[in-house]
Amino acid sequence: MGLEEETDVKVLAVDLDLSLTKTDVLIEILWAMLSSSPFRFVAMMFNLRFGKAYFKSCVAKSVFFDASKLPFNAQVINYIKDWKKGGGKVVLVTASNQIIADEVGRHLNLFDNVYGSNELVNLKGQQKARFLCEKFGAGKFAYIGDSKADLSVWEEACSVIAVNPSFGLKLQLENRFDSVKYLLSDESKHREIIRLFRPTQWVKNILIFAPIVAAQSRDLSALLNNVFAFLIFCMIASAVYIINDTFDIQNDRNHPVKKQRPLACGSIHLSEGLALSGILLILGLTLSIWVDIQLFWLMSLYLILNVLYSAALKKVRFVDLLFLTLFYLARILAGSITGNIDLTYVFLAFSGFLFVALGSLKRLGELALLSNAKTERVPGRGYRPKDAISILLIAAISSILSIAHLINYVSSVGVSKAYKNPGFLWGIVIILTGWIIRLIVLTNQGKSQDPLMFVIEDKGSVVVAFFCFALMLSATFL
Repeated sequence: MGLEEETDVKVLAVDLDLSLTKTDVLIEILWAMLSSSPFRFVAMMFNLRFGKAYFKSCVAKSVFFDASKLPFNAQVINYIKDWKKGGGKVVLVTASNQIIADEVGRHLNLFDNVYGSNELVNLKGQQKARFLCEKFGAGKFAYIGDSKADLSVWEEACSVIAVNPSFGLKLQLENRFDSVKYLLSDESKHREIIRLFRPTQWVKNILIFAPIVAAQSRDLSALLNNVFAFLIFCMIASAVYIINDTFDIQNDRNHPVKKQRPLACGSIHLSEGLALSGILLILGLTLSIWVDIQLFWLMSLYLILNVLYSAALKKVRFVDLLFLTLFYLARILAGSITGNIDLTYVFLAFSGFLFVALGSLKRLGELALLSNAKTERVPGRGYRPKDAISILLIAAISSILSIAHLINYVSSVGVSKAYKNPGFLWGIVIILTGWIIRLIVLTNQGKSQDPLMFVIEDKGSVVVAFFCFALMLSATFL
């Protein structure tokens, strides 16, 4: 890969983090270390006292780094290829350690040379500018960068090429340089942030209204509190989804569908995701204190359990189903707290077993999706293809128990007193039984990977929801 140091041919120097890749490699490595081994992370951080260059060297030597899993910027890669077609030379010059830089260079096989930091030199800002001037001469290279730290490098370059610069950086570039070329991503940042929040998952939060509907409460203040609880759960749940995605970045990149998630594909940076999660958590928890202190403690427990789940417990077979069930039940409990409704055993049992069934079908759908893939287990989970039968059995038994408790509820004395015509409720029993059987069959055939998305997108499920609602109204008023 030798590049002649004395040449009249213009050289294209390319930065790595947030330029060639859509992520910051060091931050991803440190986050992975923190999530998998907190004590090791703390011990590693003590190396900062010897300087950033030494710290980066220690980090690079302590982990296995696979460059093939990085989300690369297609526009930058295409620009590099066009430059090379024109006879130019291309070098990778990054503040990341040389070990990281070499791995990226081997994977892409696009660079004539690769330069990274070592234990003594942190190749960033003025250090990088000085290095490039000594190597190729001032004004003898073009430079692709992305941050304010690259301004000193651009000052010495013959061509300024900026990748997705911030508003402030763009102003500085326009004021300091006569000509700037921008390589901008096609994705809308706002749209990607919304995708990161997973608004489709907010449908689950409708469960908050289940207690007040089941109790036929007409208390407007309780209903308003339920609305606030719904908004709070949307914020906290989205924050939790982001946290889960940060733990799952590498696994998601190996998944045929989840690799398109904002953090996995790099449209949202890891640091941005963590910041957004923190903002949502602060807003949600603050609002929950204002609504009801019991709701605050519930949301705090929900957050703690989700962090434990994301960090480790979701990888434990069948135990994860218990936690998925608890997360669903937390929504019903939130509705009970804010609606001032006492939950009955039958209602909780019906809901709990139904949620176990839905959680099992979610795992069964993932196994069906990956049945043709060359993998022994679901990425980031503890399940293997041979577990499909056990999961199917759990889903079937849980469904039966859920319907049995629904039947027990419909035939109880309390229902005959609460509804004008409770006979209509038997229609709900029949419809839900058929819907669950259909969902189990379709999931086992690989036609449904996620029960929630299936409910949203399946016309039959929409019809089922409509008829169940109509039957409940009929039982109440007719």
